This record gives sequence, C-alpha cells and structure tokens, in this order.
Amino acid sequence: MEDILKEIPSQIQVMSNQIKDFRDETNNRLTKLETTIENTTNVKIQALFEDREIVHGKLDSISNELADIKEQITDHDIKIQVINNKTKAI
Repeated sequence: MEDILKEIPSQIQVMSNQIKDFRDETNNRLTKLETTIENTTNVKIQALFEDREIVHGKLDSISNELADIKEQITDHDIKIQVINNKTKAI
C-alpha cells in the first residue's frame, strides 16, 4: 500500500503535464483557427468593398449618361416646339 501511495505524486505530476500539453495544443489550434478565420473574412470583406466600388462607379456612369440623355431630350423637345410653331405660322 505504501508503494502505491508513493507513486501517487508522480502520477499526479504526469497527469498534470499531460493536461498542460493538451491545453497548450488546444490553445495553438485555436490560435491557428482564429488566424485562418480572420484571413478568410478579411479577404471576403475586401472583395465586397471592391465590388461595392465597381457598382458605385457603374451607377455614377449610368447616372451621368442618363443626365446627358435628359438634356438631349429637352433640347429636342424645344426644337420640335420651334418647328411646330413655325409650321403653324405658315
């Protein structure tokens, strides 16, 4: 019985070391996982921002073209009114 009692502290130390190793390994794996998630997320967020810039650029281009078309329509409407007025005067 004494032999068994003498082995208990060494067994506790072995178990304690195993727990520490397991904890260290778990922490390392969690750190790697966090890093992977952060990198993946950052890449995806950057892609979203780039896409957003492209879409806004295209919308600005379309808005400018639409403004030009509206201006041309207004000019054509004025010319048509002038032509109609000349035709009525004749």
